[in-house]
Amino acid sequence: MTTTPAAYYVLDGHEPKLADFEAWCGMLMRPERVIAQTIVAPGTAVSTVFIGIDHPLGRRPPRLFETMLFNDYGGFSQRRYNTWGEAEAGHLEVVAETLARLAPE
Repeated sequence: MTTTPAAYYVLDGHEPKLADFEAWCGMLMRPERVIAQTIVAPGTAVSTVFIGIDHPLGRRPPRLFETMLFNDYGGFSQRRYNTWGEAEAGHLEVVAETLARLAPE
């Protein structure tokens, strides 16, 4: 079985552009890769960022943006997106779903 190496990307505005590994590493430290971060409740947060790496999973276009939900109980969930706009919308969706789950019945 042959494995395909990962492809690396950086942001040009909100658009991903192919880059080399060194440029990608530098991008990871830049604040503009953060799309949104929301504290939903004490101990529960949603973070959406540009990850800039195309894991060779056969998906096209590459999923370069990621939302993760974290909580103090060791739980998390993850969603990935193809575009900045999808990631913004996905972040809001995860926040709304989390608020709904946390709301008293």
